Amino acid sequence: MDIESTLDKKEELCKLFEEYLYEIHQKDQGEYHYLDEDDICITVKNSDESKVLYLYLNEEFTLTFGSFHSHYHCSEYDYEELVTDIREIIKSNIGAASIYHYYDGKLNWLGSHLVSIEETETKNVKQVFQHVFSVKDFQNDLTQYGGEVHYEFWDSRYDKTLMIDKNV
Repeated sequence: MDIESTLDKKEELCKLFEEYLYEIHQKDQGEYHYLDEDDICITVKNSDESKVLYLYLNEEFTLTFGSFHSHYHCSEYDYEELVTDIREIIKSNIGAASIYHYYDGKLNWLGSHLVSIEETETKNVKQVFQHVFSVKDFQNDLTQYGGEVHYEFWDSRYDKTLMIDKNV
């Protein structure tokens, strides 16, 4: 079943954030100038205000946390997946896993997805990022330049960065 408008779920979504500092933003002349007239962005900060979750309500739902970014269609199925992902993020059961390679002294993003704390402790980098290592160009970049993996959770105590040596 389709949801008529993402805005119909605004109050329900805000209830998920009652324990946190959250704000609702609309199009303005500053930071949120890119929003369309009827779109909103809900920003949610964790308890020490070191992390921000962004939730965009426009023609679809868009969730951004760390370097992870995902779109959820206006369907009940995708909405339930979104709510589950948000709940798990703010419980620190899942977080953003991002992989980068070095090039010209900078980190270049190769991919991100959600990962459980358990996976960060029991799987190696190639297992966590199978989708990245299956792309020959990305694998070559990591082999040639090395890189980093960042695990970012709502509770910063679980964050970690792993170095990827050249010739992985």
